[in-house]
Amino acid sequence: MLDFAIEHGFNKKQLDKLFIWRICFISKRAIVKEKAAGVKKTSVKTLLDCTKKYPVAWVKLYPFILAPKWMCKIVVSMNEKKKYTESLHVNRTGDVVG
Repeated sequence: MLDFAIEHGFNKKQLDKLFIWRICFISKRAIVKEKAAGVKKTSVKTLLDCTKKYPVAWVKLYPFILAPKWMCKIVVSMNEKKKYTESLHVNRTGDVVG
């Protein structure tokens, strides 16, 4: 998809930044949750192949791959304990409030 977007005029540098940000953000959450639950769905080999040319992934993502299961359980339990004190609302055009 990135190659297609670049061929059609999108900025390669901006797309690379967006790609690696999304991969790191989504993958680290998945890895932590999977380790905490004892489930393995994410292919670490594929993830490493996709991110090895991005040094930012070495800092933002790879430590989560190496994190022990007990630490992941703590992180997940901390996230589950967060409670919102106010109701969340997203305003969008056309939303009916009430």
